[in-house]
Amino acid sequence: MKRDNGAATEIAAVFVFLAVGFAWIYWLLISLSKKGALPFSMQDTVPGMILKAILSDFGPALAAIIVAAFYQGSAGLKQLWLTVARWRVSWWLYVLASLGPMIAASLVVSIGVMTGSLKRNPEPISIAHFVLVFFAMAVLDGPLGEEVGWRGLLLPQLLRKMRPIPASLAVGCVWWLWHVPLYLANGRISTTGDWINFLMDTLALSTIFTWFFVRSGCSTLLTIILHNASNYSIYLLLITLWHRAGSSGIPHYAHSVLVLILGALAAISLARRSRQNPTSARNRIGIGSLLTVR
Repeated sequence: MKRDNGAATEIAAVFVFLAVGFAWIYWLLISLSKKGALPFSMQDTVPGMILKAILSDFGPALAAIIVAAFYQGSAGLKQLWLTVARWRVSWWLYVLASLGPMIAASLVVSIGVMTGSLKRNPEPISIAHFVLVFFAMAVLDGPLGEEVGWRGLLLPQLLRKMRPIPASLAVGCVWWLWHVPLYLANGRISTTGDWINFLMDTLALSTIFTWFFVRSGCSTLLTIILHNASNYSIYLLLITLWHRAGSSGIPHYAHSVLVLILGALAAISLARRSRQNPTSARNRIGIGSLLTVR
């Protein structure tokens, strides 16, 4: 069923309802599984892994596909695909998206080593293992399943109605809200302070991702690369090669401060671009062409 392409607010709202709804359904299934109320376990069983992939790992992408198909039909699906397949962007953006997170994580490691809050992992390194994990994380740990939704559909729809910074913050809030039931299901965050810190990190990261999306002419592929590089750099440097020494929170806080600084720089750059010529902002960032099927 096709609807008016101008219904950006409705499209965004329905997408958020589906994406976040899928995550809460996953939390509910995990809770029922722990109580033995399901005919199968959500942990380490084929049905559980399938439901996790559908409702958690690829929930935002699935929601984006459903909404694009319902409101815009094949044309909407084509546009969603075009953002993912948009690979012709400046080479330096690829370098920055690929290596920037690793440099940032290396800086956090340096601070951790200098303060004695990180210690080297003495276990032997397997290059083949790290290569395999890199590609597995791209598919199963968020980059592909999330970015198709957040930057492939939600962000372009919001950019039709608002400037990049408010749109970034709105996507960041939804991104954080989507994580809430997933983290509750896995018991990853327990204190109010941790939830607030995670929200601040998410808002800053969303602004950084919007900067890449805008500068690339709306390439979701680039944000997938950035998302994977961000996840992998933390896994490689701050989880695998180095471990936290004792209960020190210095590496965690150093990482959060660095993300907030980079997010502020991204916001300044986005605001400056918007002020230069507000009347043509949509054309300069490519939103107009992105949302017009040819």
